[in-house]
Amino acid sequence: MPTIKRFSEDDVNRNVIGEFSDKAQSAKEFADLVPEKSAEERIFDVYMATGAFTETGARHHAQRDIQRSLHSSVDARFYAEYAEATVPTFGWQPHGVPSAEFLDENSLTVNDLMAVATRDNQRYRGHLQPLLEKGITSDRIDRLMELGFSGAPDPIVALGDLDDDDAATWMAAINDNPKLRLWARDWSLLRTLHDTGITPDDAAAYANTGVEPWVVAGHPDAFNPHDFDEFAAESKLKPDLVSKYIDHNLRYARKPEWMVSAGSAKLYGANFAPADVAALVAAGVEGQHAKSLRTAEKSLSIAELTALTAAGVTSAPQFRAWRDLLGSAPSGSRNADRIVNAVTLGRTTPTQAAAYRNSGFTEPAQWGALADAKLTDLSPWTMALADGRRSNQHHGSGLRTAAANGVAAFVTAGGTPGRLRLVQRAGIPIDVAHLHIDTPDLWAAGEPYRARTSENEQQIIAAGYEVSPIIDQWAWTEENYRDGLS
Repeated sequence: MPTIKRFSEDDVNRNVIGEFSDKAQSAKEFADLVPEKSAEERIFDVYMATGAFTETGARHHAQRDIQRSLHSSVDARFYAEYAEATVPTFGWQPHGVPSAEFLDENSLTVNDLMAVATRDNQRYRGHLQPLLEKGITSDRIDRLMELGFSGAPDPIVALGDLDDDDAATWMAAINDNPKLRLWARDWSLLRTLHDTGITPDDAAAYANTGVEPWVVAGHPDAFNPHDFDEFAAESKLKPDLVSKYIDHNLRYARKPEWMVSAGSAKLYGANFAPADVAALVAAGVEGQHAKSLRTAEKSLSIAELTALTAAGVTSAPQFRAWRDLLGSAPSGSRNADRIVNAVTLGRTTPTQAAAYRNSGFTEPAQWGALADAKLTDLSPWTMALADGRRSNQHHGSGLRTAAANGVAAFVTAGGTPGRLRLVQRAGIPIDVAHLHIDTPDLWAAGEPYRARTSENEQQIIAAGYEVSPIIDQWAWTEENYRDGLS
């Protein structure tokens, strides 16, 4: 009868493990034999745990991360560790959290990241990259707070990588000086000051003048607080504006013609940038004129101010009077351009231009012709133009310009309103009326003009158009065209 072999407990263990040895294996040794979970599986588990993915989606994202690790030469296990730490805390699309590649490039661990990122209820979440780039870890933040930092992110980003003595000295100076604390509204500028060699004591002295920190940062070797104080005292401008002038002058130190004196700054006031004041001074535009015009229209450019004053428009009342006369500029046009055009061509005042307009002369060039002839009252001449309505028909839409030029030429040649009425009644057009001031027989001189007018009218009628009014005979004859006139 065969003998039944009895297995010992050790025999069972060896069979389960798959190894037959006389030595029993511990639990630790057994665990070491279990294959480690792959990086992809670890990342897959992280995405699945969010509840935001199907298995297919989680697998896709895990494989994507593994591909990133291959392209960046970052160990896939580091990607897995990064995902296991960041995704449960910040979500699978963390905004403002440095990448695994960033940590690897800067020789940082995931623990370094998480210690800062989760500190103080994620207070530093929006500053993680600049902090970690400078090597500012959670331990360093603890040290900075011992040195007088409040724990606010901005000063730590700006000054936290300085050595302890420098960092402590800057914070002490800021805490002791209210004006330097105002500079601390822009901590990056304070760091720029430090990097350019400005000490905390110097910065405090400069801040006491009221100068803006960006001026000192931009000209660390050239800024002189005494110059600032003098400019402020003479110009009577506020420190922020004085800062702009000081900055401008330091930038143009090699071009003195573009520098602006404190006296000029005072004349032009607070509504002009230093470069604009320099341009206005160069163009010969006085401060009082520039300021006055800007009160009428704030958008006036330097070129427009220069053109306006060159045209003789130097005050807000003048500008408004012209603007009211011309009406607001249509879309795409500028009031200043229209006013300069009106003043240049019109060569008169807004009041006189309005009088010309009321008499039917609407264009600046027409005003200029009448103004040059020193015609201020057109009422004595209106009857002459009425008498010449038919003889002037050939001017068409250009009649008003022809009339303005014709009357001006007639007056300049010594003609009178009565004489112009005779010339017009005789059929002589307004544009040549001045040539006939002394013509003895006006009716005979007007014959070719009357004939031309009649011929033109007949051609218009033949073409199917109406002539209004159609006059078969001239209203005036050789016998009556002098009636009522001496």
